[in-house]
Amino acid sequence: MVAALDSMQGVDNLELYVKVALQAGNPVMAKILTESAVLTAGYHKHVAPLKRLAPMARLARAEKDDGTIVLVLPNDHIIWSEMVADVAGSLIEKAKISNGEEPEIWALGDFSALALSKLEGMGWKVHTNVRSQLIPRE
Repeated sequence: MVAALDSMQGVDNLELYVKVALQAGNPVMAKILTESAVLTAGYHKHVAPLKRLAPMARLARAEKDDGTIVLVLPNDHIIWSEMVADVAGSLIEKAKISNGEEPEIWALGDFSALALSKLEGMGWKVHTNVRSQLIPRE
């Protein structure tokens, strides 16, 4: 995680990952947070520079200079649920206020057909199976 954070120098609120990681209650959550930081650093390096990190549940969301919200998820497979709907809807409202482009989800894995349809219908630009884009072999 330290190397990932170091590679994002200039991004505001990097300490958020450390604060969240200190609250990890078990090794699985610590691994998820580390993967999230590594993938977010990959986005920053290989896709587009990030401006800041902000809290989102037990993870972090990122924002680009123009205010576009970027959510990088170290998931295997996500199904549509009330919790996913609530978080996605809340972030869509924040995206409308930020005046950025369509909010982006970059997922290590994928989504159920229903979840993908609902997210895209809300206005999310969804990218799945992104390991090679965020952590390319150099």
